[in-house]
Amino acid sequence: MIQKVKKQHFVPRFYLNNFSVREKQKVDVLFKDQKHFAKVNTKSICQKQYFYDTEDNEWIREWLKKLDEVYNLQMNIEEKLEKNPQYIETVFLNSLETDISKIIKQIIKDYDGRLLQDKIVKVKLLIFIENLYLRGDSFRNKLTNIHNQTLEFLDKSKISSDKMMKFKDDYNRNYNPKTSQLKAMMNPIKNLNHLRYKGEQCDWSLVVIKSKDFFTSDNPTGHFLMNEICLPLSLNCAILIRPKNIRQQKFFKNVETNNYITHFNEKEIFISNALQDDASSILIGEKSSIKKFNNTKNWINNYKA
Repeated sequence: MIQKVKKQHFVPRFYLNNFSVREKQKVDVLFKDQKHFAKVNTKSICQKQYFYDTEDNEWIREWLKKLDEVYNLQMNIEEKLEKNPQYIETVFLNSLETDISKIIKQIIKDYDGRLLQDKIVKVKLLIFIENLYLRGDSFRNKLTNIHNQTLEFLDKSKISSDKMMKFKDDYNRNYNPKTSQLKAMMNPIKNLNHLRYKGEQCDWSLVVIKSKDFFTSDNPTGHFLMNEICLPLSLNCAILIRPKNIRQQKFFKNVETNNYITHFNEKEIFISNALQDDASSILIGEKSSIKKFNNTKNWINNYKA
């Protein structure tokens, strides 16, 4: 009998482990609602039980058929689904994370930003960054709000009850929040040309800081749809992706990059951390750095008031 994966992470553990301070696989976490710090194992955060499991495998079967046609993989689809009932968690996400974890580990080890200039690496990182956005609990909540608003609108419409019941059944079956999310996150092929174009239209560099002031969150790429992306990789380095067109730069337009390395001052570190703080429920990093950020944020808010 195949043992099922119960805890399914919407932020990968390999990524979270990069923010451990003293003990491996344990990180300092600020639970924002409770305003409470705790040191926790990464296996217990940024996860939900059976988050990606679905009883409807038909659309996954169709997705695999299209994948097989495009890349001529000659796979036995039925056998693959039979052996992997939790296909999204155990195959799709596991394959993505295994590949990208090696790349990120090498980027941190090299510490020079040169690997970020490779065209294939750019596309793989953008696929990962987009996946982080689409697979998250925050994105699921957005889809749930849209779903509920649509149902409320339908309830107020003047469509006959029989037609309405049929339409709502179809809508709940094919466009419920979980199915909509899974279909979106498993479709990088559709966006491949766009991601490839975006990768070449941007400058890529590695941000390095002397302190350990970077932190991440349970929504690390919540700003994915913006022009600029700053994704912390560890406590003291991050990937910075900026449009080559200066007029499209918003957050980090005054920083200088030399030989693929960008240095942040206190202001830019604060901006990066503010992007993590926005639309997140927990912050993950060094306790003293998170406290320093919150103190600065409170001072700014009080000053504005």
